[in-house]
Amino acid sequence: MSFDPKSKEHKASLYKALVAAAELANEPFDQFLQTPFDPPWNLAVNYRRNLQRGEYSAIRAKPKSRATL
Repeated sequence: MSFDPKSKEHKASLYKALVAAAELANEPFDQFLQTPFDPPWNLAVNYRRNLQRGEYSAIRAKPKSRATL
């Protein structure tokens, strides 16, 4: 499956994958979500509801280019 960062359905699926990954890492979801970001993101009050529905910026969902690897 390819990931479309503009698709609400794909972004909602990403939320489910992040929740599962946080459980595997045995970390609270909020803490796990902030792990790769320095400084941490400023999250809206209802950010989890928005993640669950796939209602967030495509820029945040878009994978980074691998050109530098």
